[in-house]
Amino acid sequence: MRLVLCLFLTACGSSGLPPGGDGGAQDFGVPDASGRTCMQLTSDVAAWIAANQGCSNDGDCVEARTRCGLAGHCGTPINNAGRAGLAGFFSAWDAQACGATLRCAPCPEIARFVGCEMGRCGYKSRPSCAEISAAVQVYITDPARKKCSQASDCVATATQCSLPGVCGVYINQSSADGLANLSQQ
Repeated sequence: MRLVLCLFLTACGSSGLPPGGDGGAQDFGVPDASGRTCMQLTSDVAAWIAANQGCSNDGDCVEARTRCGLAGHCGTPINNAGRAGLAGFFSAWDAQACGATLRCAPCPEIARFVGCEMGRCGYKSRPSCAEISAAVQVYITDPARKKCSQASDCVATATQCSLPGVCGVYINQSSADGLANLSQQ
């Protein structure tokens, strides 16, 4: 009976995931993975990750690490809502000790940049030095970033070696953090 029901749900367009959200920008549904077997959880996590890639901008995307034996155990790009939904799967996986006998190789410690490309979360290449330099130049010469109503609105700051502004630049205080982030790429 369960096999027939499962086939029926699949034929009717069900994702096969436990109840929860699809990770869209307005949907923060968390799946109920209780009662799922380790094998089902393996499939559920892979499907959940695939279903939670939608994004509008880079800030919508993060890298999440799952568990040894699950898709993404060394990291996978996913949207914020999707990352929140992984907790239900982890609880069920851990409660059943699904990974207790698994031995996964250590994950490589490499810096990866996660962002939104054409509406999907993914890995992006690190910007080149020339791209960073150009972005800093545009940032520090933007008239809006230099606007100050009073002296306390502006700060003197500097970027890093070989970037525009290395010897110092005056910008609006509210723009200083953004310049620091650009400079540290």
